[in-house]
Amino acid sequence: MGRKVQTWSLALGAALLTAVAATSQASIIETDFVSTGSRQNIEGTTIGLVANEPGGSWIIGAGWNWGNPFVPATWDGSFPHDMVNMVEEKTVVGVSIASSGGYAKPRRIHLSTDIELPDSRDHTAGVGFFSVIPTRANNQNQFEHFTGVFIDEANDTLQVMADGALVGGTASVGTILEGVFYSISYDIDTTTGEILNVMFDGSPVSGLASNAFTDGATSFAAIVVGGSSRAYFDNLVVAEAEVIPEPASLTLLGLGGLLVARRRRRR
Repeated sequence: MGRKVQTWSLALGAALLTAVAATSQASIIETDFVSTGSRQNIEGTTIGLVANEPGGSWIIGAGWNWGNPFVPATWDGSFPHDMVNMVEEKTVVGVSIASSGGYAKPRRIHLSTDIELPDSRDHTAGVGFFSVIPTRANNQNQFEHFTGVFIDEANDTLQVMADGALVGGTASVGTILEGVFYSISYDIDTTTGEILNVMFDGSPVSGLASNAFTDGATSFAAIVVGGSSRAYFDNLVVAEAEVIPEPASLTLLGLGGLLVARRRRRR
């Protein structure tokens, strides 16, 4: 009996290692914007990209021809420093996360950023992904091909947007104040299209679900400003998401512990 228990324990241990093994969270994209003595327009540059595995540059989509997102200068007293001012409504700032060269886009992806909605407006914004960045043109549809989390400041809610359309129910997140940076993060699985582990301002958000976050829908990570809105962002991070054990795996882990304890008592 002891030999059978030992054999089964070894098999269980191997299965558990497979079930709970965690991937590293090395950054694919990571930003650190630093204000200098002049404003820094980011379009077509790698300004602030301290990690950039795909090797792309900042892409500006939709927006208006006079609105160029920039890192404020140290003398800019009207704006926070060390971040990106998206300047105008209906503007997209994105960067490629598609496989390129020696970099292979992972299946599970973690996205996080800090976003502020300034001034007295009924702001909307989006944090997520595009299959294709919208063409830069005046009064373009900024949410075309956007899949991500839609922020509605007037109603204090989050909602999933899939390929430019709002889907599912809304999730209330308490009062969203203007002029305050809020952290938002979530994980996606590009094989199943799921969105997981949504967090806003340090608290978990429930009720958001989708199967729209596929590999093709998530070629670019991006921040979007809605109509009649403004936004600043900072600390954008895209990384390979850590694999979290499923409840069934945790149950197996508990059983494995009981077996080890039983073997020790038998000795």
